[in-house]
Amino acid sequence: MSQLQDEIILFAPDDAHEAPRQSAGGAWDILVVDDDEAVHAVTRMVLQHLVFDGRSIRLDHAGSAAGAEEKLRRNTYALVLLDVVMETDNAGLELVRCIRDLPALAETRIVLCTGHPGQAPEERIMMDYDIDDYRDKSGLTSQRLKTAVFSALRSHQRLCENRDQRLELARSRNRLQALMGALPSAIVGISAGGHIILWNPAAERLSGLPEGEVTGRDFAQPLEQLSVDAALLHRVMQDGETYTRLRERVTLPQGTTIVRDLHIHPVPQAGGAVVRLDDVSVRDRMENLMVQSEKMLSLGSMAAGMAHELNNPLGAVLQGVDTVRRRLDGALPANVRAAHETGLTLAALGRYMEQRRILYFLDGIEHAGRRAAVIVRDMLDFSRQSGEKQPADVHRLIAAALELAEKSYDLHDAWDFRNVQVERCFASSLPQIPCAAQEIEQVLLNLFHNAAQAMTPEVMQNRTPRLCIRTAALETGVCIEVEDNGPGIPEDISKRVFDPFFTTKPPGKGTGLGLSVSFHIVVDRHGGEFHMISPESGGACFRILLPYTAGRGAGAQQQAC
Repeated sequence: MSQLQDEIILFAPDDAHEAPRQSAGGAWDILVVDDDEAVHAVTRMVLQHLVFDGRSIRLDHAGSAAGAEEKLRRNTYALVLLDVVMETDNAGLELVRCIRDLPALAETRIVLCTGHPGQAPEERIMMDYDIDDYRDKSGLTSQRLKTAVFSALRSHQRLCENRDQRLELARSRNRLQALMGALPSAIVGISAGGHIILWNPAAERLSGLPEGEVTGRDFAQPLEQLSVDAALLHRVMQDGETYTRLRERVTLPQGTTIVRDLHIHPVPQAGGAVVRLDDVSVRDRMENLMVQSEKMLSLGSMAAGMAHELNNPLGAVLQGVDTVRRRLDGALPANVRAAHETGLTLAALGRYMEQRRILYFLDGIEHAGRRAAVIVRDMLDFSRQSGEKQPADVHRLIAAALELAEKSYDLHDAWDFRNVQVERCFASSLPQIPCAAQEIEQVLLNLFHNAAQAMTPEVMQNRTPRLCIRTAALETGVCIEVEDNGPGIPEDISKRVFDPFFTTKPPGKGTGLGLSVSFHIVVDRHGGEFHMISPESGGACFRILLPYTAGRGAGAQQQAC
């Protein structure tokens, strides 16, 4: 029996009283690698009843480095008790490097045991190899072996706990990133030192800066891309009070204009702050459109009421003109009798009225009255808004809108639609389309008014105002183009023509809602398309495409009429 066996057997009774407890997490797997079978037997004798942290020991054995490597590639072990000299003088050391190259064994601890300490000096081994302990077999008692095993298992346990914590941290980070990625809000986390530690995908989209370029950087320049003032953020972090500003219209450095809600929350415990940006442009536009729709409904009701009230005096005027004509008719006996009683002759009265053009003025009164009656009728038809879509003839809708537009003028701004030369370039035949007719008339009337208002005599400078209306049947719908030869729309303004409340007119001359409401009617209500294009010949052109099928998502391409 060797000296090692003698010493182990000698100290074995010291722990013979320890009884194994039930293992709560499974046994500790230990691989013993040695080419001496006696070492395996003695190690088995000393460790078979050993318990650490409530878990027993389960031993596995290999008689060579090659056999051990095969086992290590198939199984994981908490600890490897490894001989240095086996089939070669450095077989154990080479196996150490093999173990450290296997990611699955990252937490496996290694205790080297050698019977030839002079061949592998302890200082060099501990410095050059990633091992936990280095033992000389000649001085390895049972107690020292147990101590080495306890120490190595404790190290393995802590590494596993750290690994589990890292995995849980990684899972938490992935969950947080998934959550941040799903949020429509732009979220930016700022550390106490003023560095960016969180930059979610919404912030990337809004700023154009990828997360990898901004994480760890000072917050000033990246937040400038989101139009957030650095001084404001500093003040929030110092004062510890949340800053909120709602419905703020800002233009980002890349040229995009948005309406946003801005929240800056201090984080007192960490000393940093969280910036949250919500792009509410669409919501703001829809709310404004709802307000405008309510106004339009109110105006429609008021217009209908006024039209009904105007019908009564108009009826009296027309009836009065008709009565005057009848009272002057020489063929009626009652008129002849009344003239004779007053000493008049109807022939002389007729010559007088003709000379003084009284009948001409009566004709003018009748013509104006009947024209006013037509306007009132059109107002009543226009005010009868209906959300129900029915098949409609596009050319009739255009004609109705033109009839309304021809009654429009403004003496103060010197524009009159009757001075506009209208060209109708209509398709020979068009299929009917499902639409709310009055709503499409509203869109067309708005385009006609805008064109006439842009082509004032001062702007046109002796050029004839011209409005060309084109129609065409495309594969997916009916196309309508309204083009004028006015001053046109500059490129920087053309990007905003559909924005609510955006107008180039002086204060009090326009609400900036006409085109945005029209866009809502065409795109949202009818599932069509609405584009503004700038013809090479000048002027402005608006293209509408109404689909053959009612609803959203017509998917029509931008084709010229």
